[in-house]
Amino acid sequence: MKKFLALALSVLLILSLSACGAKETPVEDKTPATTTDTTPDAGQYKDGVYKAEEEKGEYGYEAVEVTVEGGKISKADLKRMNPDGTEVNYEEWVGVAGTDGSIKPNLKQFREDIAASIVEKQSTEGIDTISGATDSTKSWLELVNKALETAK
Repeated sequence: MKKFLALALSVLLILSLSACGAKETPVEDKTPATTTDTTPDAGQYKDGVYKAEEEKGEYGYEAVEVTVEGGKISKADLKRMNPDGTEVNYEEWVGVAGTDGSIKPNLKQFREDIAASIVEKQSTEGIDTISGATDSTKSWLELVNKALETAK
C-alpha cells in the first residue's frame, strides 16, 4: 500500500510540474527596453537603407534593415538569422511546439509588431521588449538605433 501511495504521489507531482511549463501565449514584458537617447527627431535622417547586425553566434543572431525616405523611417525589417547567415523560416517561429518539441517564440508576429511601432513612433523610444523573446527584441531595438546613427 505504501508503494502504491508513493507511486501515485510521484505521478501527481510529475503532472503538476509539467503543467508549469511554457505558456502558449507570451505576455509583453513591461520592463522598458534598453535604448539610448540618441535618436534624433523625425525628419532628421538621410534617405537610404541602413543595416546593422550582431556578431554571428552559435545559435544565430539578429539583424535589421531600416529604410529612410523623406527624412523619416518608412520601413524597419527585423530579422532572426541562422548561424550560417540565412534568415530563419518564420513559419517555425509562431509560438507553438516545433518538430523537435521545443517551443519557439512567435517571432513571426513580434517582428511585425515592433517594426510597425518603430515606423509609427519614428524611434525605438518607449517600445517594450516582449517576454519570451526578450533577447531578440532588445537586440532589434539596439540594432535599429545603431543603424539610425549612420543615417544622421
